[in-house]
Amino acid sequence: MGEVDRALFALLNRGWTHPWLDDAMPLITNSNLWIPMLAAVALWLWFGADRRWRPLVLCLGVAVGLADLTSARLIKPWVGRPRPCCAEPEVRLLVGCSKSRSYPSSHAANAGAVAGVVLGEAGWVAGLPVLVMALAVCYSRVYVGVHYPLDVGGGFCLGLALARLVLLGRRRWWGPPPGALSGDSGLPPGVALGSPASTAAPASVAESPTGSRPDRDRTEAASTFTSAGGKEASPSPTAGHPTVAAPPAPLPPPPSAGG
Repeated sequence: MGEVDRALFALLNRGWTHPWLDDAMPLITNSNLWIPMLAAVALWLWFGADRRWRPLVLCLGVAVGLADLTSARLIKPWVGRPRPCCAEPEVRLLVGCSKSRSYPSSHAANAGAVAGVVLGEAGWVAGLPVLVMALAVCYSRVYVGVHYPLDVGGGFCLGLALARLVLLGRRRWWGPPPGALSGDSGLPPGVALGSPASTAAPASVAESPTGSRPDRDRTEAASTFTSAGGKEASPSPTAGHPTVAAPPAPLPPPPSAGG
């Protein structure tokens, strides 16, 4: 695995290069540009947008904090893998080389956490662009020469896993996210899957002049059993059919004038 990882790093760092990528990747990998943008979006979602998106901001903060802490403080010192810019004899280094350990990439872990939370909370429409940007950040860490491909792959998966755990806690305490209240489920807005309103039987039942179908069924069932002993009785010939009233009796003829 180590030789494959190093060969893939050499391909992405020294083989598949382009002048405009040499200019773009240092910008994409610079967290000093991403942090103010994310902070501005989080402030807008918290104060300017609908209040229902506040759990998204909280989940982002918790997931990114866990991803950064787990990758930088726990796993990196335990694994102790050196960065390629410190270990490889030939490397195209486009940014400064940090002295911290290489596996996993904290940039990739944070990017995976952001993508996982947005995908889970807001759906694919908002989450797909965030996922593309997160993958671009992961690729940039290899392109600029500060991480191996395995570093960014492990970090990204770590971020996604932590985002999933945070979202499970979010659903436990706050219920389903706003993106799950409507859409492809075929339910009206505001009705969540599994709610009593979504599982209720249709209210419209075809009725005939004799009443609804359930009423006719109950009438037929009641007519086949006696109420006293539960013995089976012959079905009523009028069960399930409308009751026809008897015609009125004819009036007697008026008395004659001569009587």
